[in-house]
Amino acid sequence: MDFQKLTGTILLLFMALFWSINASGQSVNYSKFGKGLQFIAADSSFSVQMGLRFQVLYSGGQNLTPEQDWEDQFLIRRSRLKFSGFAYSPKLEYKVELGLSNRDIGGTLSEEQNFASNVILDAVAKWNFAKGWELFVGQTKLPGNRERLISSQQMQFVDRSLLNSRFNIDRDAGLQLHHEHTLGNVLVREITSISSGEGRNITADNAGGYDFTAKIEILPLGAFESSGEYVGSDIYREEKPKLAIAAAYDYNDDASRDRGHRRLPQRYP
Repeated sequence: MDFQKLTGTILLLFMALFWSINASGQSVNYSKFGKGLQFIAADSSFSVQMGLRFQVLYSGGQNLTPEQDWEDQFLIRRSRLKFSGFAYSPKLEYKVELGLSNRDIGGTLSEEQNFASNVILDAVAKWNFAKGWELFVGQTKLPGNRERLISSQQMQFVDRSLLNSRFNIDRDAGLQLHHEHTLGNVLVREITSISSGEGRNITADNAGGYDFTAKIEILPLGAFESSGEYVGSDIYREEKPKLAIAAAYDYNDDASRDRGHRRLPQRYP
C-alpha cells in the first residue's frame, strides 16, 4: 500500500470513529485546547484522553581550531502518543504512553527485549484505594530525582541536564505505593517501589535481583499551584513562596546492566 492510500485509510478510520461517537450519544466530549481529545461515557463508567506531541531540536557547534568543520543536526527529539483516563471508577486510573521517534525508541534490539522496538514508555494502572493512598501497577518512571520526573512536555528546555543523566533511574516495571498527607500546612509524600530492575519492555526472565526505591518529599510551605513543583518553569506565578525538599534512594540488587535499568545488558551476547 502506498503512502497516500495509507493516509487516506487512516483519515477514514478517524472520521468513522468520531462519527460513531457523535451518532451513538453514548459519550460526552470534554476536549479542550492543550488537553487533547477527552471523552467520558454517559454513565461515567470510563473516560479516555488522547494526546499527541512532538519536539524538534537543532544543535550546531564548531571547535576553536579552524580545521574543524561546522557540525550540526536537526532532529525529531521526541514524538509521543498518550492515552489516559479511568475505568469503572475515577479511583481506578490508567496511563499509556508510546514513544514514536527514533530517539524515543533508542537502544539496540536485544534478546531480552524479544528483538523488538522499544516503543512502550508507560503502561500503568493507578488505584486510589483509600484517602491519600495510591497503588501503581505496571511500567512507569521510578520515584527518583525531580528533573527526571518532570514530564518532557513540562520542561523548560528540550533536553534535560547532563547532571540528570548521571542520577537518572528511568522507567521500570513493578509496583509503587504512594502516600500523601498533611501536618498542619506541611505537605508530606512518601513513595516506595519494588520493580524488576531490568528496565522497560523486558520479555525475558529476570536476570538478576529486584530494584528497590524509596522517596520522601516535603513541601513545608504547602502545595504548589497545579503541581508546579514538577514543572520546569514558574508558569503558574505563585503568589506566595513555595519550597520542595526531597530525598530518594535506589538499590538495584544484582543488576544485569552496567547502569541499572538504562544501559545495554552485560549478560547477553
